[in-house]
Formats: sequence, structure tokens, C-alpha cells
Amino acid sequence: MNQECSIVRDLLPLYAERLTSPETAAFVEKHLRTCADCRAALQETQAPPALQPAPDAAPLQHLQKRLARKRLQIIVMTALFVLTAVISAAGILNAPIYFPYTDDLVQVTEDAGALELTFRADVANVTTERFVDPDDPLREICLVEAWSTLWERWFSGPHTQAARLEAEGGKPLTVLPRKTMQEKKPLTVLYSENDGTEAVYLAGKPMASGGMIALPSLTLNYYAFVALIVLAAAVLVRIFVRKKPRACVWTERVILLPVAYLLAHVILLGLTATTYSLPHDFVFVFCAALLLYCALLLLHGLIRDALERRKRA
Repeated sequence: MNQECSIVRDLLPLYAERLTSPETAAFVEKHLRTCADCRAALQETQAPPALQPAPDAAPLQHLQKRLARKRLQIIVMTALFVLTAVISAAGILNAPIYFPYTDDLVQVTEDAGALELTFRADVANVTTERFVDPDDPLREICLVEAWSTLWERWFSGPHTQAARLEAEGGKPLTVLPRKTMQEKKPLTVLYSENDGTEAVYLAGKPMASGGMIALPSLTLNYYAFVALIVLAAAVLVRIFVRKKPRACVWTERVILLPVAYLLAHVILLGLTATTYSLPHDFVFVFCAALLLYCALLLLHGLIRDALERRKRA
């Protein structure tokens, strides 16, 4: 390549774009007629640029899907925590609060061969349980409870609650026998305060063998104890499998189950596990624990993803 070729090669981009003066263009064209190499260089300059391959969209799509999944997990997790709070609030607001016995709590009257118990205006609910006296098979006992809830105390007006105990043949304290009984039994009516004290006698045949105490259910004690055992065992397993990532993930998920149950128990019942309203308490603790467990699983997944990204970074 001589000096003239070097000059022409420098001018080829301007010549191809028709940006040179007429004299320079004539000089370039004269050289091109005699130089095959420069003509080839001009053709390369005038050739359209090669299309760049489109960037691979797969990594970007994967990132978008991961972000969308993470956003959905956060939304669902937040909704589950909110539902847990709602269920817990409903359980607390609707938990029975039993009335201690006072002289003005209930009035006992006889009406047309029946025994009628009329309670104070702030009593929202009355329940009665009738059963044969275990110490005297010839006697039937009616255990009465009066209670209200925080919701009823805060948002409901006065109530008029009455419990009517039917009698037979004008005898106020003798009830018709059950279908499985063949003889009439005298009735004793007791009021249970559900606080571990002896039930209060209201009406009927007095009990010669002393009073009766309604005992609380200890079932939730056993459930909490089992949850603690499962938690301790799962923690020990997690320590032993700490070098196995997959086993660690599943063990941590198992740990969250008793943790969720114990948290729900504490939220709804505090540190006590005895209850006089087992069906109510168990249903709300179970529902709150289930929602809380699902929320904790999502939170666990988000935390593990964040830790793995930090390790890769």
C-alpha cells in the first residue's frame, strides 16, 4: 500500500457519504479506477452494517418472573398475617367471660310447675347442663352458667336471659325422666362460676354430700406440651443436619409448625392453658395457628432467598 492508497483510505468514509469536495471526489475516483484494493475497501464501507444478534431475553424474563413471584409471596404473606390478627381478635372478643355469683345475678321463681331463672340485664348468655348426680343416682343436677363476651359488653345493649326448667305435674323440682330412665328424679340447680370454686346452690333438693366444683379442661395443656416436645426435637435435628442444605430447609419448616401453634396459643389465651370453653378456644387457636404457619412458611422462603442472593453476591 503506497502513500496515495493511505490517503484515499482515509477519505473513503467521507467519499461514501458524499461529504467531500468535488476536487477530492475526483481524486478518489481517479485512484479507484486503478486500485482494486481501494475499490474493495470502498465496497466494505458502503455495505450495510451487519445486524447484531438480539440479546438473549431469557435472563431478563427469569428475573421478571422471580420478582413477580416474590411480590405475590409478600402480598399473600401480608394477607395471612392480617387474617391471623382478625381471627385472633375475633377469638378474644367472643371468648366467654363468666359472671361470679352475686345476690342480684339471678332470680329464681316458680311458674306453672316450672322453675324459672331470670338473670341480670348485663348477662348475655345462659347455658345449662343436666346430668345424673354421680354420688346419688336418684338425683339429677342442673349446672347453670351465665356469661358474656367483650363484644357483647362493648357493642350490645341490655339483655334479658331466662332459663326455664320444666317440671312434672305441678311439682317444681321434679323433672320428666330422660328416655333412658324409667323413674322420675329430683332436681338440684347449681350455679357454676367456673373459677375453681364450689358451685352455688340455687334451688331444688339440697345436696347432702356437699357441693360440686366444675373443673376446667386441661386438653390445651397437653397440646402445648406436645408442641414444645416437637419443637425441641426439631431443633435438635436441625443442629445435626446443619451441613445438609436440603435437610435444613425441611427441618426449619417443621420447626415453624409448633412455633405457629404456641404463638397462636399465647396470643389468644396468654400463658395459661386451662379453659372452661374448650370448643371455642381450640377452634380459634387452631385456625390462627394454621394461618400463622402458612405466613411463616412464606416469610421463611423469602429470608432464605435473600440469604442465598447475598452469598452469591
